[in-house]
Parts: sequence; C-alpha cells; structure tokens
Amino acid sequence: MKILVLESSTTSVKAMVYDTDSQQTQVISQKQHKRQNADADAGTHDAKTVYEDLISLGRQLTKTESIDAIALSTTWHSLLLGDGTKEPISPVYLWSNLVAASLCQQLRQDQEYVKNYQERTGCIVNASYPYFKLKAMQPIKQDIYIMDQGAYLNWKFTQAYVTSESMASGSGLYNIESRDYDMQLLDSLEVCKEQLPKIVKNNRVFSLSQTAANALHIEPGIPVMLANPDGGLNQIGADATNHEVMTLSVGTSGALRISTQQAYGAKKDYGAIVHLEPGFLVRQHPVHVIVSTGLKTSFVNVDIRMQNSKQR
Repeated sequence: MKILVLESSTTSVKAMVYDTDSQQTQVISQKQHKRQNADADAGTHDAKTVYEDLISLGRQLTKTESIDAIALSTTWHSLLLGDGTKEPISPVYLWSNLVAASLCQQLRQDQEYVKNYQERTGCIVNASYPYFKLKAMQPIKQDIYIMDQGAYLNWKFTQAYVTSESMASGSGLYNIESRDYDMQLLDSLEVCKEQLPKIVKNNRVFSLSQTAANALHIEPGIPVMLANPDGGLNQIGADATNHEVMTLSVGTSGALRISTQQAYGAKKDYGAIVHLEPGFLVRQHPVHVIVSTGLKTSFVNVDIRMQNSKQR
C-alpha cells in the first residue's frame, strides 16, 4: 500500500509517499510558509493557502505514484473561525500567537480559577490554547464555526466536520472526565457544541471527497486518516513507542518525549493533573508535560518551549 502523507507544520507544508510493503519513503517534497511579522499578531497562517499548498505538493507526487490512502498531520492548539460553509473568515491562529497573552496573565492571578481549569481540562492557563484566544475575541457569533487547521483539512479532504480526540485535547475546551467538550467552558464563551467539530477516535478514517480527489488527480473514496498532532506522530516515526526510548526533537520548539501505554499521574509541583488517561494533554509552564495520542500509542512529552514563557 502506498500512502500519501501530507503535513502542515508551524513553518512549512510537506508531502511524501510511504510504501508499507517496502517500508521505504519514495518521494519527499516541502514548501516553507510565508514569514510572519514578529509582533502580537504573529503566529498566523492562511488556512486556504495551507490547503492549496498541500494539494499542490500532493499533486506533484500523484503524477508518478498510485495512492491507496492519505494520512494528515498538523500542529496542536491552532484556532480558525469559519462561515456557514466552513470556509475561513479568520487566519489560523497558531499555538505561538499571543493574542490572549495579557488575558492569561490576568487569569493566572486567580489560583482557584487556575486549579479548576486544570482539573477540568488537564491544561494550564496559557495563551497557546484556543479556549483563551476565543475568550479574548468574545463575542463569538453562534453562526460561526470554531475549528483548527486540522479540522479544516479534515473537512476539505473528506467533507466530515470532525476532529480527533488527540487534537481536541489540545484545544483547552476538552473535559478529561467526560471525554467531550466541556459545556461549562462553552457556556462561558456563549457558543454551542454544534459550532465545533465532532470528536472521534484518533484512528478513524473517512473517504476522500470527490473535490479533493479531483484536485489531487486521484480516485475518490480512498481512506483518509484524520489530522493528528505532529508531536505524537513523530514519536511513531522515530520508532520510539515503548517507555525505554526517549526522543529529542528540535524544531520550532524543543521537545523530549517518551511513550507510555499507562495512565499517567503527573506530580503536582509540575502543575499537572493526576488521574489522567492516555490521550490527554497536560501543560506546565515553562516546562510542559504532555500526554498525547498519535494513532494508537500515547505519549508523555516534556516540552521545553524556546520562546519567552513570561509572554504567554
């Protein structure tokens, strides 16, 4: 089987063809995103451009390769607003965007709020999370769709308005007990659940839409693996899926990662929450402890951000 892998990361889009029989990468192609201004509005992408760049790179590979399936990879913690047809009406606000930085600094003064938010979501009060970006942007009209880059790509490739559990866990809107969107947080934003993509299992596949198939010049209906976070998927790619192997990744951020199949209880002095199950995101500031799910394996990731944590 030949799989077309399409990734939209913080700095670039990438495409490759992976042959599961030979376990060889046939072709790799990459295109850098346009540079963003280094100010409070930095850390944004144009969702349509990202999709079009992925299609362009993918089409280069489908000219010579017969594709049996597609897999999508993207970054965590982005935010995108869409109109009634789910087309973008805002830029993609990346994890690095600081639009909610001052708000989060104020909220962190209330230790009871911080504790309650962590217990509900497994996340800390930090500008990386879409929840706080939405809070800083209020009011959000109820005829607007609330998604991220991954959900937008899922929609464009499959016409399914869905997101994986792993992606949802990085939104700051996911309740770790109910394993669904936190209704109290949605109420605080005055938005409804229907505005957000439906949460499905990380390994769900959907069929390639006719429109996307036409754009890629391939047959419609082949399976598409939903967008999952690049951090978890990188761990699988490094063949580091047991607890005896730790990886070091240096990209837009630096990360040490180790995999676990077990429920993870983090120490309180890390600012993390106990009673977490695999697949849930936990944040510490400036050192981040992450439990994430990429495909079938869960990951504990000690993520040391290179940016100045005081800004966030």
